[in-house]
Amino acid sequence: MNIEQNTTAINTKSRSPWIAFFTSLFFPGLGQFYNGQALKGISFLMLILFIPLLFGLLRVPLHFEGLVVSLSVITALSVYIIADAIIYARKQKIYELKPYNRWYFYLIFAAVKIGVYAFQTPMEFMQIQAFKIPGQSNLPVIETYDQVVADIRAYQKKDPEYGDFILFKRPNDIFYTFRLIGKPGDKVSISNNIVSINNTPCKYTFIKDTIYEGIPVKEYEEELPNGYKHRTYRYDLQIAEQFRTFHFEVPENKYLVLGDNRDNAADSRYEGLVSSDSILGQIIYCYGLKRDRINIDFRGK
Repeated sequence: MNIEQNTTAINTKSRSPWIAFFTSLFFPGLGQFYNGQALKGISFLMLILFIPLLFGLLRVPLHFEGLVVSLSVITALSVYIIADAIIYARKQKIYELKPYNRWYFYLIFAAVKIGVYAFQTPMEFMQIQAFKIPGQSNLPVIETYDQVVADIRAYQKKDPEYGDFILFKRPNDIFYTFRLIGKPGDKVSISNNIVSINNTPCKYTFIKDTIYEGIPVKEYEEELPNGYKHRTYRYDLQIAEQFRTFHFEVPENKYLVLGDNRDNAADSRYEGLVSSDSILGQIIYCYGLKRDRINIDFRGK
């Protein structure tokens, strides 16, 4: 009788709600696996991995509202998985250990998620990427410290277009974004901040005089050859550099980019043209941390 009782004690152990919580928090589904619900745990893990991919295939996050819906669904599912693991663990006062209740099976379960996310993050599964803008090169459209979203599949089936904020890497392996002004085959000249494309000057409309960080600037609306209109800054100072003339003949597989803050941007005038194979996507909207920078779409005309 005593021998049987000892054997039963060795093979039974209550489930800890805290362990269920932490395992589910970092590895969704592992809490269920720990609780003896292996199939349920694996199903939850597959759901957490599959749902972002589904949203990406449906192109849901390409608009701010779609991103909110996507993140809300993923968050709600994650909370449900955690709550389910905790509630079931609390019920397991006497739990008979399963063959897979071993540390190495838990490690394999966790390694699946880590391995998948080592190749692609949840954002990349949704075919987008988020960035924080550190500089002033694209004022007044993109502000310093804006939180922006890039469509990393934007140019799989089409070429970049005039006015796009393209995301690219330079040889220093740092991400940059500037507005596309010149496409392969274009002849572009820039004189006194007036851009001409294929001998046709862009249209400019004066908007207002303003002050940025104590410096007087003039804000203009620039219209590109395809009708895309956007705002630019020009410093209202006698800066010799701004009166330089630049001429470019854009070769095949190259693009010319300029910052909207024309007198304060390390763009193609100074850093060279952008190779097509270095383009990673298109900056599409701002989701911001400041109320007035939420849901600003950079694709509209």
